[in-house]
Amino acid sequence: MCIRDRVERGREHRSPAARLAWFSVGLDSQVERVGADVVLTMNGAGRTAAPRVCVVQQAFSISGELRRVKPRGFAAKLAVIRRQTQRAAASADAVVVQTSWMASELTRNLGLRGHVLPVGLPRARLEAGSERSGALVVGPDTPYKRRGLAVDAINEVRRGRDLELTVVDGAGKSRVATLLEGAALLVAASEIESFGLPVVEAFSAGCPVVVADEPWARAVADNAALFFDAGASSSAAGQIRTLLDEPELATDLAERGRERLRTLWGQRPYEGLVDLLEAAA
Repeated sequence: MCIRDRVERGREHRSPAARLAWFSVGLDSQVERVGADVVLTMNGAGRTAAPRVCVVQQAFSISGELRRVKPRGFAAKLAVIRRQTQRAAASADAVVVQTSWMASELTRNLGLRGHVLPVGLPRARLEAGSERSGALVVGPDTPYKRRGLAVDAINEVRRGRDLELTVVDGAGKSRVATLLEGAALLVAASEIESFGLPVVEAFSAGCPVVVADEPWARAVADNAALFFDAGASSSAAGQIRTLLDEPELATDLAERGRERLRTLWGQRPYEGLVDLLEAAA
């Protein structure tokens, strides 16, 4: 397969309705104009005449695990994304997901096969054992991410000890990586994620992770994190205290995280993606 270095930018559509229309119709017109042999799309990008590989990066769009979403307007937005992504996946020549749990959800809910390729992995940055302090929470305050629960758990721990809290929302990758390199731990409370990028970024930085015991987290972290009862800030606070009180455990978790990252890289995600594109073309 010949790959040409070329960037084609579509029109920038500011309204949700215009973006939805472009994904449904405009994308195919642009693909035809470019003369693409194969198309790689993300999430809800629609049908194309050329063969297409679809990477599904939003777990809530294919899973039935999302139990409750408020406010109502946000739930309506998710419903549109969910419908568009499901249509895009069903019409694709191949579908890529990032974890085995997402693959099982894709099959269970849509009857589709997903190729498990953990695209988006960071590289390992530091050796475990750097001087660290403070607790970190990464991500926007959207309902299913349960950021407030993570903050409440850390604040509960802070009532009995000196522990700095940093909440990161909208920072670039390099800034997040720098903060993770200096943090004593990351707390991730999300109800559902496709991959949980902050978790693997923490593995990359040698930062121990405390995470909600949800199917997505088990699929990503395996044995490289401390898990707390999903939705329970008191359980999260208990695991945070355990990690802070046991330096050897923190060191062990950091090394397990780095090993988990090496295992994920061993799945050769980008080579596998190229193979799928070549097969579709």
